[in-house]
Amino acid sequence: MPLRSLKKQEVVLIKGLVSAAQHNFKAGVVVREEQEGRIVVQLLLGEEILHIKPSNCLLAHKVEDRVSILLLQIWEFQLELRVARSLLLDVFAENMGICLHIASFWPQREGLMHFSGYNRRVLPESYAVVPFKQTATTTVSTDAQTGKLSDGHDARLCASPASTSIAFRWHTLSPMPTPRIDCASVDLGYGRVLFAGGCGKHPQMCAPHEFLKNATMYDSLTDTWTPLPDMQYRRQGCTGALLGSKVYVIGGEYVNGARSAMNEVFDLQSWSWSVLGADQGADGPNNPLLLRCFAAVAAVRGRVVVVGGNVMPGPIAQVYNPMRPELGWISAKEPALDEYGACGFCLWREHLVLAGGRGDARNVEAFTFSTTAAAAASDAATASAWSANMASYCDRWSDPENLDNPTLPPLPPPPPTPTPPAPSGNWTTLPAMCKPRVGPAICVIHNTLYASGGVDERSSEFTTSVERYEPGPDVPRGAVAGPNSKWVLCENLKMPAALHAHTAHGMPMLWQSDAGAGSSSDASRS
Repeated sequence: MPLRSLKKQEVVLIKGLVSAAQHNFKAGVVVREEQEGRIVVQLLLGEEILHIKPSNCLLAHKVEDRVSILLLQIWEFQLELRVARSLLLDVFAENMGICLHIASFWPQREGLMHFSGYNRRVLPESYAVVPFKQTATTTVSTDAQTGKLSDGHDARLCASPASTSIAFRWHTLSPMPTPRIDCASVDLGYGRVLFAGGCGKHPQMCAPHEFLKNATMYDSLTDTWTPLPDMQYRRQGCTGALLGSKVYVIGGEYVNGARSAMNEVFDLQSWSWSVLGADQGADGPNNPLLLRCFAAVAAVRGRVVVVGGNVMPGPIAQVYNPMRPELGWISAKEPALDEYGACGFCLWREHLVLAGGRGDARNVEAFTFSTTAAAAASDAATASAWSANMASYCDRWSDPENLDNPTLPPLPPPPPTPTPPAPSGNWTTLPAMCKPRVGPAICVIHNTLYASGGVDERSSEFTTSVERYEPGPDVPRGAVAGPNSKWVLCENLKMPAALHAHTAHGMPMLWQSDAGAGSSSDASRS
C-alpha cells in the first residue's frame, strides 16, 4: 500500500506483523507519518503506540480491505488451515491470493451483539458475547475447547446446552452516541450496522424534539461509531432493510402523532438520504404503501417486503420491486396471524422470519417468493431461443458474402425480463418458541436463528433468556421447517439484562490469539 494512501486520523486494521504478532487483527488510528517508510499508529483499545509499515495496514472504511482482514483471520486461526498451512503455501508457491480464496470457504467468526433496549427505562449499554473466551471456572469437553464444530462453526454458540457446560462472557461495546429504541436497525454487511430514527426514552415521555432523525453506523471490527447524515423526518417505530446499495427506512410515527407515509432511502454510494413517498416509485397513485409503524421489513429475493404494523385497514403484507417501480407496492399473501406488531424479524435462508410480538407471542412464520415451474420453463425457453437467434445472427455476419450486405436484420432484441416470482409469495409456519416474547430480537449467527429478550405481556415479566431454532436434519433444500424442527432454550446463555425493544445482530469480530500464535509471517508475505 503506498504511503500516500494513509492519511492522519484514518482508522486502520493491522495485519502481518512478525515481531509484534500479538497486535495483528487490532484496530488503530494513524497518528503521523515517520521517516524510513513507517507510520505511527495508536491502538483504539488502549494507548499503545506502534511504529509499523503501511503495508501492515488495511483501511477500515474500504469494503475490500474489510473482506481481506476477515479472510486473513480465518487463515490465521482456523484449525484445519493452520494444520495444512505449510503444504498450501508450498503447493501454491506462497500465493496468498489463492490461500485466502480457500479460506473463504470457512465461515466468518461471528459474535452475538445486542444494542440498547428497554425495561422501564432505555438501557444505553450494548453488549457482545465473546464465544472464544471462557471464564476460569469453566469446565469444557475436549471438543468444546477447540471452539469448533466439524464444519468450523463456533461450538459455544451452536452446540446443544446439554452437551457442554460452557460459560459465556459478555463484554460492553463502545457506547452508542445517542442511545435509542424503536429505531431502524439494518445490517450493512462486513461488520457494519446502520441505526436511524427512534427515541431516547419511552415515546410517551418524549418531547417533540426528542424523537430522532439522526443516523449512526456501528463498526464491529473497530468497535467505533460513525455519524451519518440526518433523515428528513423525525420518526420512531420505523424499520428498515438493505437492498443492493440502498437502505429503505419504512414507516414510523411522526412527532405530532401521525403515521408517516413518507419513507426514506439511504444511498451507500452517495452517502445521502432521499424521500420515497408511499405512492412514489410507481407511475401513479396506484398500490401505495400502507401507513405502518413497527412493521417487519426485509429484502427478499430482490424485493422489499413489509409485513404488519398496520395503522389502517388494508393488506397486511406488501412488496416493492425497485426493478419494476411502475407496479408500486403490491399486496402479498397474508400470514396466518392478522396481527404482527412488536415482533422480532430478520432475513434467514431467503425468508423474512417473524417471531413473537402481539397476538400469539410464541408464533413464528416465514415468508419467501418462488417461481412456478411453468414460469421458469418459459423463461428458460425464451433465453434459449434468443441465444440461438444471436448465434445465427453472428454466423451470418461472419459469412464473407454478407459483410457488405445492407439488408441484414438488426441485432435481435434481448430476452424479456424473466417472469418475476408470484407477488403473493408463500408463508411457512415454524414451531412455536419456548417462551412468549413481545419486542424480542432475532438474528442469524452461523446460519442459525437466535431469539433473545422480550416481555411476556400476560405477566409483565422481562426475560434474559435466549433460544435458538434447530430445523432438523430432514429439512429440504430451500425450506425452513421439517417434522423434527424445534426451538431450544440456551440454558447456558443469558442476556446481560432483561429487556425488550432491543436489536441484535450476528456480526464478525476480530479475535486476537493469546500470544500471537500462528504463522503471522505468512500474512506479511501477501
